[in-house]
Amino acid sequence: MGNVRAPRYRGIHAHNNPDPDKWDAGFPTLASYRDEWLRQAAESAAIEYAEPLAEGIFRATDLSVIDITGDVALARKKFDGTIARKDGTQDRLNWQTLYFCRRDGNFWKITGFVGYMAYR
Repeated sequence: MGNVRAPRYRGIHAHNNPDPDKWDAGFPTLASYRDEWLRQAAESAAIEYAEPLAEGIFRATDLSVIDITGDVALARKKFDGTIARKDGTQDRLNWQTLYFCRRDGNFWKITGFVGYMAYR
């Protein structure tokens, strides 16, 4: 599946809580994360934004720090910004994700992540 290694994939849900004791294995399979992603996408699709949603997400996203050691990498993705809604309110994006990656030939594959971590 694209840039993901599905057989051993796992995702930890941090629930925007800085205390790791509150985190759980919320996404034990790629399918469980896909289902949550699709749920969130449907929720966002029902909102009228004052700007293109993709542009707002890209503006609020920083994926500039990736540590590579041999065939393993740790990518840090931070969401920090707002997206304007047509009703005058804003959606606040404020979390971070750590992606665990492994080289697979000439490609990098995501093997798991710790997501929805508190940020700022």
